[in-house]
Amino acid sequence: MKISTGRLLLRDANSTDALSLAEYQSDQSYLKYYDSPPDAEALVRTFMDWATEVPRRNYQFIIVTRCDSRVMGCVGLRSKGYSSGIAEIGIELAPDQWGKGYAIEAIDALIEFAESLGIEELTSSTHYRNQRAQQLVNQFGFTVGDRVGDQITYNRRTARGG
Repeated sequence: MKISTGRLLLRDANSTDALSLAEYQSDQSYLKYYDSPPDAEALVRTFMDWATEVPRRNYQFIIVTRCDSRVMGCVGLRSKGYSSGIAEIGIELAPDQWGKGYAIEAIDALIEFAESLGIEELTSSTHYRNQRAQQLVNQFGFTVGDRVGDQITYNRRTARGG
């Protein structure tokens, strides 16, 4: 599955994506909110498994530039484990891509995709010190929910949810 935007392509993962994810996930700026880098190979296998599920409830797309197909992050919409019409949305970008508007472009496309699936409410969470992520969810009209440990949750109704 693919979603195109002006500058980006959001596509299903393939086995060659693990190296690109591992590279930026080991950057010290990325690790600021994590104890250690995630296992990129295991994540990509999970993303690929999700793409084959029927019915599909979880989407984790690799974000690549349309001009040169460079992997710059991933963005996800996950509804498995949530009530009907509710999904979690999340994004991560390589630190060298922060501040260029790519997160806004990708999240905007994913919200539109969520609405096409009948999603009425979105939730998201981030580390309480992650100001960039908090600014992003605020820009999309999410409201602050609960704080549990180091994580703050945010919620937003979609256009379908009124």
